[in-house]
Amino acid sequence: MPAMTKLSFLAGSVALFARPPRRDGRDAYAQLNHYDDHMLKDIGLSRADVEGLRRNR
Repeated sequence: MPAMTKLSFLAGSVALFARPPRRDGRDAYAQLNHYDDHMLKDIGLSRADVEGLRRNR
């Protein structure tokens, strides 16, 4: 394997494992769906915001 190919393979491997896991709307909805209305109010959200996440996922 030429040196440039080894270097690019190594860089790609590092980038693959260094990237944080993706989070999408399903994760956020699943987590927020368990919160009660008082907990949502404490973090500045409403039940309508949570339902908006559900519709957009």
